[in-house]
Formats: sequence, structure tokens, C-alpha cells
Amino acid sequence: MIDKNGKVFGKINIVDLIVLVVIIAAVAMFAVSKFNNSKDVVVDNEKTIYMSFYAEEISDFVADKIEIGAKVFDEDNKHVLGEVVKVETQPSVIYSVNSEGNSVLTTKENYNSVIVTAKVDGTLSDYGLVLNDFKYGVGHSMTLRAGYAKMYMRVYDIYTE
Repeated sequence: MIDKNGKVFGKINIVDLIVLVVIIAAVAMFAVSKFNNSKDVVVDNEKTIYMSFYAEEISDFVADKIEIGAKVFDEDNKHVLGEVVKVETQPSVIYSVNSEGNSVLTTKENYNSVIVTAKVDGTLSDYGLVLNDFKYGVGHSMTLRAGYAKMYMRVYDIYTE
């Protein structure tokens, strides 16, 4: 099998054979991973997709800057998600300790809880929304820009009409 010159079957050097096998294995692993990643995407171009983002406690002066029509930008992944179509504000939602030492749900002056809904340009998959090779699911946390406002929010809902 290996001759006195270190060649397999008298034709190829053993070191060259090992390098060739490693390259073929790497290409095969890359091809399999690409094939498996594309399987979970279910494209449905006929429906408009909406994402809602939620934060329990945002300063009033930040919430006041969120406007309908503003671009929604994912600061962490550096891409535009879509455009604001709805903004809902309520009193802030925080937990505090009362005089008896119990945790109680309360609000904080000059703060709001906010739900920002955006019309987005991604595709739905088995795991949520896919946009620019990033997957977003309910509960995903991110730094979000909506016009002049910058907030730390979570994905609250993903839906179609």
C-alpha cells in the first residue's frame, strides 16, 4: 500500500493524501451546514409581517420621540428591520419593595412601558422571522432605534394580517 518513497499506491504522497482528505471533509461539512440552515425557512411573500417590541420602563422623553413612519433599526446586528406603524404607551411596569419587605408591582414617575409595532421586510420561518440571515423570535432582546429614540427592547410578537 505505502511504498519505500512514502507514496500510497505508488502515486500520491501520504501527506498530500491527508491534506486532500481534510479539504474534502471541510467542503462537505460546509455544504451540509448551508443545506440544513436553508431548510427551516418557509417563504410566504404574500403576507405583510409585523413585529412588536416591548420595554417595561422607558423615559418619557425617549418614548415621546418614537413616531409613526420612523425606520426601525437593529443596533446590535446593524440593519433596518422596517417602519413604525403603531406606538402604545402605558404607565411603566416595575417591581419595588414596600415597607413590609414584599415585592409589589408599581410604576415609576416620568417613565412609560412601550410597545412599538413595525411593518418588517423579512420572511417567516419555523423559528420566527428571518431577516438578513438573522433569526428573530419572541423574547429576543436587542438595542433598537426608532427614529431618534434608542431603547433596549424585547420582541413581543411576530404576526401577519
